[in-house]
Amino acid sequence: MKRVTLTSFDDQDFLSGLQVEETDIPSPAEENVLIHMTVMPVHPADVNSIMGVNPNFQPSSMPGVPGHEGAGKIVKIGSGVTRVWEEGGRDLKVGDRVVPYVLQRTAEGAGSWSEYVEVNCRDVVKIPEGVSDEDAAQAVLNPITAMGLMEELGVSEADPSQAYVLQSAGGSSLGKQLVQIAKVKGYKTISTVRRCEQREELLALGADHVICTAEEDVAKRVMEITSYHGAWGAVDAVAGSMTATLSNGVREGGRVLLYGALAGTSFEGSVVATLFRNVTVSGFSVSRRLEDMTASERVMQVAYVLDLMKKGAVMPQTGRSFGMLEVKEAVRESIKSGRSSQGKVLLKTSDCKRTEL
Repeated sequence: MKRVTLTSFDDQDFLSGLQVEETDIPSPAEENVLIHMTVMPVHPADVNSIMGVNPNFQPSSMPGVPGHEGAGKIVKIGSGVTRVWEEGGRDLKVGDRVVPYVLQRTAEGAGSWSEYVEVNCRDVVKIPEGVSDEDAAQAVLNPITAMGLMEELGVSEADPSQAYVLQSAGGSSLGKQLVQIAKVKGYKTISTVRRCEQREELLALGADHVICTAEEDVAKRVMEITSYHGAWGAVDAVAGSMTATLSNGVREGGRVLLYGALAGTSFEGSVVATLFRNVTVSGFSVSRRLEDMTASERVMQVAYVLDLMKKGAVMPQTGRSFGMLEVKEAVRESIKSGRSSQGKVLLKTSDCKRTEL
């Protein structure tokens, strides 16, 4: 089988250590399943892994395999899998399309960018009819981050008239899914974007308000929208000066959750918001959140997202697709300036000559 491997971290040319290698197909252990992967997204977290700056990708030895999620088909099961599934009431079998949970494997350097992946049988979720592999492959990282951020902010405790979630990078894949999930839950969103042409697309997805940072004062506009109460809380994928900007737009005692670093690895706070309005800034890690869940809790979360996809309530935006052998081109495409609004770049195994089991 083929898999993408990272042989080294190189500050000068971060793609130099990335290659596609041939290796043996694993035989699943007693309670594991073997999945033939079909689609794997290229996330910013994957790029950070390749660059050596993702603390959640720390292979004990090289080479390591990147990749945080994907979709595929069960092709082989271990001897104890049927018993585990029957005891758990799981309706799964060989041939089913599934989403595997691979984040723990990714942390150990055995991620999803592989033609075949072996995972514990408790960590797979069946993909419902009507949901494509391309959409299902994006059912973990972004939507569970979006749900976790809003839960962490405690938006459900807000008066419905004041349940505003303020976010940076509203035009990103995650930003769009946060808008859609917030709409399902009855929360209001205020999204900031750098490019004003993104406004109409976000409004069409259900955003309540979109602020173009090139034309408007974010804090001033947020206060006008919220009748000067401020947003219930804010989520920030950018860092840098954006963190302070969002802090100035949230309510007294509100929180800003930092979950990304598109502007670099440092952020600015607001003295006024912190000192006089008790606004706090803290971090949010979806990897840590998922690892704190039981396997059954993770399955329920992913199944909920897949059901929203089936209903059309959450619609991941797919960008260009690349074969696994084109992995360097795929990564380059994913980091092009301004392309986050064009949909998620996908890797596919369709260019691999599949080895028969």
